[in-house]
Amino acid sequence: MKRAPVLVAYPFLAAVYGVLALAAKNSAEVAFADMARPLEISLAIAAIGFVVGILLTRERHAGGLIALAVVLWFSWYTYIVGFLAHQPWLQPLSTPRYAVPLIAALFIAMAYAAGRRLRERIGDASRYLNRFALILLLIPAVSLLGGWGRMAEQPDRPRARELESMPARLPVAAGGSRPDVYLIVLDEYTGSRSLAKNYGYDNRSFEDSLEQLGFFVPESPRSNYVHTHLALASLLNWHLLGGRPADIKVDQGALRIDYEAIEDNRTAKYLHALGYRFFFFPSAYRATAKNRHADVQLPDPVRLTSEFESVWYRNTLAMTARRWWCNALDCDPVSSYKPPPAELIEWKFDELGKLPDSAGPFFAFAHLVTPHWPYIFEADCSHREPYRPPNDSGANELPMKRAYVAQIQCVNRKVLKLARTLIADSKTPPIIIIQADHGHGRLGRLFPSLDSAGTERAAERIDPFAAYYLPGHPPGVVYDSITPVNVLPRIFNHYFDAGIPRQPDATFWSTWDEPFKFTRMR
Repeated sequence: MKRAPVLVAYPFLAAVYGVLALAAKNSAEVAFADMARPLEISLAIAAIGFVVGILLTRERHAGGLIALAVVLWFSWYTYIVGFLAHQPWLQPLSTPRYAVPLIAALFIAMAYAAGRRLRERIGDASRYLNRFALILLLIPAVSLLGGWGRMAEQPDRPRARELESMPARLPVAAGGSRPDVYLIVLDEYTGSRSLAKNYGYDNRSFEDSLEQLGFFVPESPRSNYVHTHLALASLLNWHLLGGRPADIKVDQGALRIDYEAIEDNRTAKYLHALGYRFFFFPSAYRATAKNRHADVQLPDPVRLTSEFESVWYRNTLAMTARRWWCNALDCDPVSSYKPPPAELIEWKFDELGKLPDSAGPFFAFAHLVTPHWPYIFEADCSHREPYRPPNDSGANELPMKRAYVAQIQCVNRKVLKLARTLIADSKTPPIIIIQADHGHGRLGRLFPSLDSAGTERAAERIDPFAAYYLPGHPPGVVYDSITPVNVLPRIFNHYFDAGIPRQPDATFWSTWDEPFKFTRMR
């Protein structure tokens, strides 16, 4: 009995595996839409490799081996370059000029040699490779679907209970020209005390410059929470985060609870009710990637690259290939692809500075993922190759600190320029809230318990930068030991007679995996 022809599927399965394996590492923060473009590009690479392989070998099974080599070359390029860079005698080969053709030649030669050796049984080889690739692909696919399934099973009731506990309708002050409100969240910007103690950097001159403009810079602010999604949900909804099941984990929908509370937040609703327009600046971070309730989103979220896509892009040959392509054709290597590059951060600062020309009053909310890694600015705001240290300790700690301080120095320049512009160009003196979600901490991404973090690093994590421009405010509207949960209520109570109750200035620690299992620190 004649066997059915064997499909050559394994190069395409290998292309999909590279995307799914990365997504499965953090299914809680990756949606299918984030994977769409990486999947399209990876499958296109496999298809091109397959066609080229058939043209070279005149045989589809041998062409499949060539296609697999092309997929591995594309997907593993950064990892191989990293390996070469860490071998002293191979370092010269780690530059793109040598690494790109060298790795390509190596993989294609191996595929060609394998095809010649398996000449008589190459169809059987394709059959086994198909099975192996399918089994390999099922591992991240099951993990990813399982994570999504656990998230989908979780109810929204914890968030609903929290919002029901707030006043349904707040008093509104009438009449007068209302000030535009700017809320600028600088991600992972450490306060002056910890910068001086742990980084040897004195930030006082920047704070003095802000105070000369009329900002109030609190001396000892603290964060309420040590994770961005918790900090933003609390800040925007004026409430400590009660009513959440402590045992719910990240891969069971914990992040979704806060992401929805951040998008559908009380601050925007309240100001909308006062007649404010809502300008929203999306980021690559999923919690602030879009806002369906905004009147204007700058830029349109569809033009942005997700954090997942940015990481995938940097891990493959795509970034190097695009640079070469644009060097040859004199195009902008980031024009159609925007991870959080320096150009996009600069564009957001510039667009914020143009808002005083807009019809008001309006509320502008920008979560700027800086000075958080990747480190993309030098101290003078010139651009550098994105630097993301694998961890924040050991041999990486000193270069990380240098890069972090340099990025803070650049951010300071941009914040001062923006503050001067907003104050000078606004017809009615604006409210400007510059607030870090938390400090750095040098703890890596997968947070340890409070006991394991260490006193110094834990103290740094809850030490955020903050500065408030509140025209005509009497002393005491905001205060030196304020935490983010009380910032907007205190300001709205003064300017709009909002009557929002004050929350305790409490600080809570939790791990990344169990974000709602809070340990109270203060």
